[in-house]
Amino acid sequence: MYEYVCVLQSALLAACKRAWLLTDTSSGGTGRPGGALSVNRELELLAAEHRSLTFSDHAADAFISQGLQVNRAIQEQDSVLMMSGDDLSEMRNQMPDISSLIDRIRRRETRNAIILSVFIATLICLLLYYWLRFSR
Repeated sequence: MYEYVCVLQSALLAACKRAWLLTDTSSGGTGRPGGALSVNRELELLAAEHRSLTFSDHAADAFISQGLQVNRAIQEQDSVLMMSGDDLSEMRNQMPDISSLIDRIRRRETRNAIILSVFIATLICLLLYYWLRFSR
């Protein structure tokens, strides 16, 4: 993404330089043989400007198409993950033994988390008690 921004930025700088050359008024600025630019040179600069703008347009199109491809890939991954989650839910509902096993595992995890949190809370309370009692 950064490369495309740099390419677009350099193309815009080049376009500004070309536009500055087209408006050069050092010798009258008429754009005719006696002025700053001849007709052939003016046409060359306009053609170069057209090429630069075409290049910038193609770079922007490439950048946008890459973003759209990333968006599609993320949507496909999302749909795959949602389908796999649905499949797991269906399998759990179809097999009550697996459902009861998953429920027991969740209950054990919850019980262990509660025991650990009570133990940590008790240690913090004891630490605060001793700190307040003996800090005088």
